[in-house]
Amino acid sequence: MLLGLDGQYILPGPGGDPIRNPDVLPTGKNIHALDPQAIPTAAAVKSAKVVVDRLLSRQAAENGGHFPETIACVLWGTDNIKTYGESLAQILWMVGVRPLPDSLGRVNKLELIPLEELGRPGSMWWSTVLACSATCLSTRWHCSIGPLRWQPKPTSRWK
Repeated sequence: MLLGLDGQYILPGPGGDPIRNPDVLPTGKNIHALDPQAIPTAAAVKSAKVVVDRLLSRQAAENGGHFPETIACVLWGTDNIKTYGESLAQILWMVGVRPLPDSLGRVNKLELIPLEELGRPGSMWWSTVLACSATCLSTRWHCSIGPLRWQPKPTSRWK
């Protein structure tokens, strides 16, 4: 901090939760929120699968064995920063795709998950509704994930 107050250069580094990412320590860096190609992490994908499978199992149990026809999700930018993409990984698992990191850990491809592995009907692919928070839209990191190049249709409000 004293270097910064003295007008000197401070090396950038990741910010966030030191429990999830010990590389945020020591503090006092010129922080950046995340690398959009580094999320979701493998840990986030693993956690997301558990959360989504439990949610869908509970919904089926409470509705006579029927899975929900529609699931709506909000993709919050700050939540994904803190959890290294767990919410994004939940949405990907809901629609039946798996992120594939390259040798450097960057996520730039998606793979369809076989129905046998999903353990549920494939109709979930068509019935997941996604809304992005303003943080996600303004940083546009949600658009950098390979084939998921979704862009909202312009409306008069966005022009």
